[in-house]
Amino acid sequence: MNSIEQLIEQYHLDEKVGELLDHALLREELYCLGEVVSSEPAEDASVTITELEDESGHVFIPCFTTLDMMEGWADEGEGYLTLSGKDLLNMVQDAMVIINPESELEYVLTPQHIHELLKR
Repeated sequence: MNSIEQLIEQYHLDEKVGELLDHALLREELYCLGEVVSSEPAEDASVTITELEDESGHVFIPCFTTLDMMEGWADEGEGYLTLSGKDLLNMVQDAMVIINPESELEYVLTPQHIHELLKR
């Protein structure tokens, strides 16, 4: 279990850990489904991040603390990106992000929460 996962586990027991968790999310690397779409010249490359829809119709971006946590979410041959939490959240700040969805270590970041985090 890495440091973010430990903090998420602690957060589920005591929400006072939330600020520590948020700071760790900005510093540490996260994994998300997606790919770099390159074109010539290389400066024109862009990033595509996968969005999914839950049973209620809410769109979210699944992100993961480890490749093991991502297992089962990626289709065969689907790419993934490794980004610092800060870089990732800057790219998707108007979306809902779920860290480790549908697991005991799930952590939900609403767009409002992401905006607040990035102001720190």
